[in-house]
Amino acid sequence: MNERTYRLLQWTWGLPQNLSGALRLLFCLRRPHFSYRGAYVTLWKKRSSAAVGMYIFLGVRDQRFLRRKKIAAEDLSAIDAKVLNHEYGHTIQSIFLGPLFLPLVALPSTLWVAFGGGFRKKHRFSYYRMYPENWANALGQRYTDGGEVPDW
Repeated sequence: MNERTYRLLQWTWGLPQNLSGALRLLFCLRRPHFSYRGAYVTLWKKRSSAAVGMYIFLGVRDQRFLRRKKIAAEDLSAIDAKVLNHEYGHTIQSIFLGPLFLPLVALPSTLWVAFGGGFRKKHRFSYYRMYPENWANALGQRYTDGGEVPDW
């Protein structure tokens, strides 16, 4: 899939989450950003990362990146690159689910982050065991690590 098709699908079928992501971006305009496979990636100071529609907000380990004017995906550490690919998987979920992305992925994922820490620790669950997260990992790996390219 080319970037034009990716963005067209995001801004039609995935309109609700893209409006939400664009609104969130307004608060991060001064942060470093770059394009990644059609998605718009912004680095921010938070430790966590998130994807809302085609907007990825990436918390990087190396805070020096936050002072750079220009950055590319290739500049990221291996760990940050894995997180980027995971978040890109969420953007693919946005295309697959369209308006259902918010209730089926964004809400459970947000609740898992916010309230699941104690449960995960007590039961030794991986963060990625929850369905939106393991699905995002699989999609991110499939569509970014030299795997097959979706043919829409």
